[in-house]
Amino acid sequence: MNKYCISVIIPVYNAEKYLEKCLDSIIAQTIYEEIEVIVVNDGSTDGTDMVLEKYSSAHSNFTIIKIENGGVSNARNVGMQNAKGEFVTFVDADDWIEPDCYEKMYRVAKDSSADIVAAGMFIDAGAEELVVRKLVDEDALIHQIDAVKSYLCGDMDVHVCTKIFRHEVIAAHEFSVNINIAEDRLFVYECIIDSNTVYMMKDCFYHYFQNEDSVMNQSFSKKNLDNITVGKKIKKMTRDVYPDMMPYAESMYVSMECRLYGELYASSEKRNFEKIYEELKKDIQEYSIFNAIKYMSKKHFIALLLSKISPSIYNTLRGNSRLKFRK
Repeated sequence: MNKYCISVIIPVYNAEKYLEKCLDSIIAQTIYEEIEVIVVNDGSTDGTDMVLEKYSSAHSNFTIIKIENGGVSNARNVGMQNAKGEFVTFVDADDWIEPDCYEKMYRVAKDSSADIVAAGMFIDAGAEELVVRKLVDEDALIHQIDAVKSYLCGDMDVHVCTKIFRHEVIAAHEFSVNINIAEDRLFVYECIIDSNTVYMMKDCFYHYFQNEDSVMNQSFSKKNLDNITVGKKIKKMTRDVYPDMMPYAESMYVSMECRLYGELYASSEKRNFEKIYEELKKDIQEYSIFNAIKYMSKKHFIALLLSKISPSIYNTLRGNSRLKFRK
């Protein structure tokens, strides 16, 4: 029997000014004594070391692993290699969680025998806090094929941090170190395909902080094209495992193209990616509204419609947190 019910993996790179709030939220968990905390210091050069030393010396269930800087995917992989909990989850160093998060998610996992438990999250942007992406109105246990459909159409979010994964499921996978953007999306899908059931909770526990310094807020570069790489990998996996779900995989791919299309439109680097921009525009314009209605979530359908009309309008609305993080 595992000593810990949940291993919490926290990749950290130069997060000194956010880290204490994050770690305090883990310590405040109602089942804290049953939680293993694995912090992977990914070559930080600020005061992160001192913060981690303070917490590790005071808490026996903290494990600090210091590695050379290799990116968040590599850091998460190192954390997983050292995890001993019955379930595994992730927290980003500038985010935090509600005190009853892991008690409730773990209890649901045990009662339902689910391989993955998914919940909603809060979005924190300065003084404004919004409840976002409430997955379901009522808790529901869904089987693999329904989870695949829910994920591909956009009803289930793509974030690893809002989920706990059974150790046996997650141990067979790792984050791709060659993908800088959308690595969560690919990893979660791989785990869903290897799971029997997924439990969807109506609760929200995770606080996602819109950090202006984060990777997600950096300007457009070649790395953004990883979205297309991930989309193609998801289509191939779907074709191999669930060919009947290909229309849903195509809908996810187009929704990812919409995002990239909007980012390129607004970028000063657009001229360097003109061919890709035109290919994205063509795919979006040719994707039928009928298929969008049938295979996309409401959010992804609206994104497609706006992209067809005007990438400028799409960007304006997507920049609004209340709209961006709605279901």
